[in-house]
Amino acid sequence: MSPQLNVVVVDDHPLYREGVVHTLTSNGIDVMGEGGSADDAIRLTLAHKPDVILIDMNMPGGGLSALTSIIDGDARSHVLPLTIVDDEASVSGALRAGARGYILKGIGGRELVNAVETVARGDIYIAPQLVSRLICSQFHDDAKEDEVELSGREEQVLGLLARGLSNKEIAFRLKLSEKTVKYYLTHVLRKLHVRNRVEAALYASQRMTTI
Repeated sequence: MSPQLNVVVVDDHPLYREGVVHTLTSNGIDVMGEGGSADDAIRLTLAHKPDVILIDMNMPGGGLSALTSIIDGDARSHVLPLTIVDDEASVSGALRAGARGYILKGIGGRELVNAVETVARGDIYIAPQLVSRLICSQFHDDAKEDEVELSGREEQVLGLLARGLSNKEIAFRLKLSEKTVKYYLTHVLRKLHVRNRVEAALYASQRMTTI
């Protein structure tokens, strides 16, 4: 765990927020700021530029609104919703807006730390109980059911992406430059008709379950 890892926590329930902060700081993660609204989330992200910002989706001002503003305004900070909201529309909306994952309240301390560290590395972390539901809801329309033709290298990149590897790790595994990995990933996203690496990873997971 990197000692430089830092986080902002935004949740409008102070007691719950205190518990999250305690868990993170007890595991060596620096909490740079706390808040309880969408405005707080945006302000704290601009002020501190944390590695990860944990936000509740159901807070004053709206979690999705905050997420969208943060993604549009600061590409450095990774947004990770930590919320009780688990309907498919909300989860899908957050991921499409650029969230690097999605976790639910009720998560254990060890899993919370793992999720934050995973997202801070630039990887994806979605609560396991949500993955199968997302696959079913997002990738069973006609466009996604059609067979997609990928090159051998594109298949390799997609497979490693689905396992949660970052571009740097994929480049190391395949003995390529990160620039080349990004090139292949751009082509994969276009061929799959998905918007980001989260959707690509979910698509890959769906393919593996149907083989």
